Amino acid sequence: MLKQQQTALARAQTRAKSMKINVDSVLTGWQKSVDAITQGIADAGQASQNNNPEDAMDILKDRVFDSFHEIGDWQQTFSTISNSQQMLKQADRELVKIDKQIARLKKQKEDTAELESLMVEARAKIAEIKHILAQSPVDSEALIRAIEEGQDIKEEIYAELAEITGQQYGQAHM
Repeated sequence: MLKQQQTALARAQTRAKSMKINVDSVLTGWQKSVDAITQGIADAGQASQNNNPEDAMDILKDRVFDSFHEIGDWQQTFSTISNSQQMLKQADRELVKIDKQIARLKKQKEDTAELESLMVEARAKIAEIKHILAQSPVDSEALIRAIEEGQDIKEEIYAELAEITGQQYGQAHM
């Protein structure tokens, strides 16, 4: 399991070199978690050799298992950051399609004021995400929060579209 984590980290470090986004803080945190596991396993082994199995279990529980959870968080953060450019391109494509839908609805004399307001919010959130990504290093917490907020706006847009048209909307329809 540790070897898999070391390999995943090495792949992430290689991928980070080709990214235009500074993810050094994420990779550093990830590396510290891997190092903590390595040291925790060594310390637990030493405690076990010293006939302290309870100490060994405490070390494994407190340092190794917790670090594995941290690694999962670092991996998720890295994945989110590394896929953010692709998510932004997808969001831009979806907004273009929704703009066309709004134009059709306007021609049908539908009230699109709320939908247009949500689109302004969506574009502002995309601009915020791009700004966060332009910072060095990337504030991963702010990025994840902004992406989640953007996802909420997207859901509101689709709900408003569904209310206006009476049709169900989502990624499958866009």
